[in-house]
Amino acid sequence: MNKALLSKLQFFAKSMLFAATFVLPFAAMMIAIGSVGMNESLLGGIPVIGVAFSFIGKYMNLAGWVVLGNLPFFFALCVAAALTKEKQAGAIVIAGLFFLTFHKILGELSLVYFSQFKGLTDIKLVTDLLSPEKNPEYYNLFENVFGIVTMRVGVIGAIIIGALAAQLWEKYKGFDRLPIWLDFFNGQRFTVLMTFFYALILALVILFVWPLIGIGLEHIARAVEHSGSFVAPFFKTFLEVGLRTIGMHHITNYVFEYTPVGGTLYSTLQQVNLIGIAQVCPARLDEIVNLVNQGQQAMAMDVFNKPNMCNMFYAQDITGLFALPGAALGMFFAIPKERRTKKVQALYISTTAAVIFTGFAEPLEFMFVLVSPILYVVHVLLLSTFAMIPDLLSSIMGEPVFTWKLFGLVNVVASGILQVGVVLGRWWELALWFAVGLGITGIYAAVFRYCVMKFDITVFGREPDTEADEEPKKESLLSNIVSSDDSKFAKIVEALGGLDNIISVGNCFTRLRVEVKDHKLVNGEKRVWMKLGAMDVVVLEGGVQAIYGASVDRLKTKLEDYIAEQA
Repeated sequence: MNKALLSKLQFFAKSMLFAATFVLPFAAMMIAIGSVGMNESLLGGIPVIGVAFSFIGKYMNLAGWVVLGNLPFFFALCVAAALTKEKQAGAIVIAGLFFLTFHKILGELSLVYFSQFKGLTDIKLVTDLLSPEKNPEYYNLFENVFGIVTMRVGVIGAIIIGALAAQLWEKYKGFDRLPIWLDFFNGQRFTVLMTFFYALILALVILFVWPLIGIGLEHIARAVEHSGSFVAPFFKTFLEVGLRTIGMHHITNYVFEYTPVGGTLYSTLQQVNLIGIAQVCPARLDEIVNLVNQGQQAMAMDVFNKPNMCNMFYAQDITGLFALPGAALGMFFAIPKERRTKKVQALYISTTAAVIFTGFAEPLEFMFVLVSPILYVVHVLLLSTFAMIPDLLSSIMGEPVFTWKLFGLVNVVASGILQVGVVLGRWWELALWFAVGLGITGIYAAVFRYCVMKFDITVFGREPDTEADEEPKKESLLSNIVSSDDSKFAKIVEALGGLDNIISVGNCFTRLRVEVKDHKLVNGEKRVWMKLGAMDVVVLEGGVQAIYGASVDRLKTKLEDYIAEQA
């Protein structure tokens, strides 16, 4: 793939990630914690103060659902913000206006198109588009968004809207061609007028194209569903882990996480349609827990037994909690005893602890994926194989197992122990989950230790004597990130080729992503970036990715502030 094209794709992937990293994790967490607070068997049942927990939990749960139930809207805003330099407020306002205008126009155009050109004469009102009786062939294509009947374009449409909103804002915010007597409408106000035309054109395109796309996605979803056990989890994980080093895994993940390929769910309690495993899986658990709380066991079991693809999250969940800690153990015990210094121990322990707590893989993965292709291939194949475990156990036990999203230690406690265990009483499943996970840890430790020693792989702690002696003193990631010492940011800017070489600064879950004019001016030496608190660095044409871990958003914010001050 052309490196310039790859850089642009990575930048677009980064824009999609802004929503996923900005609002979605906290929405899922608030829903889970809110359910725990409302449950009378848990916090809500504590004498006296249980009433307060129940009250707070109820509204935390509702607040989480505001995001989860309206995720496309937030995607539109976040994509526009991420694609606009300095995340200008005007672009976000335009994205919101674009989103609402587009959906209103699309709904009204659909009424005309389907009633007059598709021959569905029973459709008299826009609300009739939602009726299975009046619109039997196409009613599944429509939904209600903020009280507006429109096509179910979901996050795909939202990303298009966000990208177009950013583009029209950048293009027309300085417009000055209107005559003097209309000068009031020049500049940023002109973008409001252009939003209508953009929305109208996009609605006309979607009106004819989306039914074909929607049907295509449904066919893909059915093909995945009927591909047989094991196939989909294996290939999703294979692509995800294989592409993670170049930051392109978010695009392949998106297909399962935000489109019908990842399944759909209608929440009877929240009365909202959810699409893709990123929405469906936390909502599914919340639905089951709340139905159990209300004594509606039969309905809860119906939701539980309904076909879903939440087992797709299993590989993500075990990566940080079991697989990579096992890899770290294997690499550590492959280091000669005399070299297992306090410094080496501290790095392995702190990095492993961060991965277990947050669930994010990159801090540990980048200790070996760029050093050894052998370990990288072994990791991809092992994790892709382990991704099929839920299907294997479900076929043996005759019921779905490991269909909960337990990403990171916090989710294990809030969603796993407190909800799956305490509320649903599935302690046996949690015990099995931990037992299998510890087995995976052991396998990873043994395989990685064997590979490192067999092929004499130079992981951290096994460097040649001269290299080890010269190993730079590496401060903790947190101290590098939260420090207000401008000299740290000056060195980062210097490593990036100077202020004039920096186009934009962004981040994903764990990486600082910087778009640069000339990648040849960037200092790509790992040692330099380790001094600056990074685990590793990847330099591509047009872009730099430095792996800092889960606290990278603070680093990015401080770096942007420093660049703004120096500009």
